[in-house]
Amino acid sequence: MSHADNLISLFDGLKARSPAGFAIGLHLDYTTSKYIFQAYSREWMEVYSRRGFLLSDPTVRWGLENTGHIRWSELEAADPAGVIEAAKGYGLDFGVSVAIAGTESQSLGSFASSEGEFSESAIDLFSERLSKMHEISAKIEPESNDDKRVKRFAASLSGIGLHDL
Repeated sequence: MSHADNLISLFDGLKARSPAGFAIGLHLDYTTSKYIFQAYSREWMEVYSRRGFLLSDPTVRWGLENTGHIRWSELEAADPAGVIEAAKGYGLDFGVSVAIAGTESQSLGSFASSEGEFSESAIDLFSERLSKMHEISAKIEPESNDDKRVKRFAASLSGIGLHDL
């Protein structure tokens, strides 16, 4: 099985476990990443982009400064831009962010639900998957067939066409 196949297989069932969507950035450099996977609603992604929330998102800030996990409800006091409150208007009522660090880079995943806080077992699953994604994606060479396949998969998750990449 190729690295791309292994990486993509780790997304199986994530949408069902995170029904309001998720965003995963692998090998982050504050505003960029090797890969980003977004499965939030198109409407929320447009608002997030238009309002420039990336630069003030407390989940991103926390993920760049920490490892482990944190529930979004624990970050509301550290959200002067109102990113978390705005997200609730799009069905992202509850969430958890998971951050891991490797030897050379870190990765962050945020998972959302409108149904209630995530259980510890769900958070453990997200953490395990993110760790494996981080490890596998580090092995994918830029511009390789695996790299192109993963980018096509990421585009299909977010509903954008390849011409938008």
